[in-house]
Amino acid sequence: MEQKGRSQLIGGNDLKVVWRIVSKNWYIPLISILIFYLVGFFYIYKLTYVYQASVELLKSNDTFYKDNLISDQGFYGNNKTYVDNSNEIRIIKSFDLMKETILKLKDRLEISYYLVGRVRTTEQFLGVPFIVSINNINSSLVELNMGFKIINYDQYQLTYFLNGNEIKKYGKFGEDLIDIDFSIHVDREPNFTLNTAKELSKLDYQIVVHNIDQLVAKYQSSLLVENPDYTNVLVLKFEDILPERAVLLLDTLSSVYLNKSLNARFALNERTINYIDKQLIEVSSELNDIEDTMQVFKQKNSILDLEWEKEDFFRRLSTQEAKKTEYNLKIDAINDLEKYIIEDKDPEFLPPNVYLAGD
Repeated sequence: MEQKGRSQLIGGNDLKVVWRIVSKNWYIPLISILIFYLVGFFYIYKLTYVYQASVELLKSNDTFYKDNLISDQGFYGNNKTYVDNSNEIRIIKSFDLMKETILKLKDRLEISYYLVGRVRTTEQFLGVPFIVSINNINSSLVELNMGFKIINYDQYQLTYFLNGNEIKKYGKFGEDLIDIDFSIHVDREPNFTLNTAKELSKLDYQIVVHNIDQLVAKYQSSLLVENPDYTNVLVLKFEDILPERAVLLLDTLSSVYLNKSLNARFALNERTINYIDKQLIEVSSELNDIEDTMQVFKQKNSILDLEWEKEDFFRRLSTQEAKKTEYNLKIDAINDLEKYIIEDKDPEFLPPNVYLAGD
């Protein structure tokens, strides 16, 4: 009988071949690991971190909106208690409110500052040794990277490309730099001194002048406004690569919004007072017309003051009633005297009421 043997999947010769390959190329995995590590480190180093700042606002319902109150009528007919602040959310995320906020921070946000390094360029918000103020600028230079170099304590160099040509301009700190393309003013910050000027001259900076409307659209898209369920609280969240700028923007936006709300209440109160004053004027005018009509009617019909006539009538009536009572008493006294005389009674004992009649 023929016997079939079992074949091995991996034999001893195969293991020897694998060992021989690994022993000769051991450095390849090590180099691959090192390369992947360097690539990962470089990627993380180049990675831009995004921070989120948030603030909570308690919305007051002093100003009435139809859907801005706690209600038992839920969405789609569901009976559910909720607070709908959709109107306030639209106001906060509106272009006009954000633009007003940006204009308040124009000196801080209109120009972005970058520190140019060997590997990456990082945006700076705090600690920049100089500050640039824009008086006027060519629209072609807006949103364009312009190199900024500190030469010494007094001078700086501005480099930019326009129409394919590299242009260099030199200016002095604390003085206006007026050119056909722009008019700017550059001042030193407190950390820029004679002692630090030499070290700062070794650094390369970039500045970018932003368009205000584009800046507003950018920050508007980064703003998130939430209204937690069953609350009248608005949560504002803003994402930015610079946490200081995010905090500053949210603080200013909150301040602008609260001032707008306060002004809206003042305007509403003023309109209410004006409406009340108008109604009072109309009512007073109607009353005056009624009084004039009544006076004319009295004059035409020879009617005196009805109230005075009524009082005079009752006064005279009271007088006559008193006289009538007095005369009745006298009559009774005379009748008693007559009866006394007829009966021939003692004259020394006259009836008491006889004296009411007089002589």
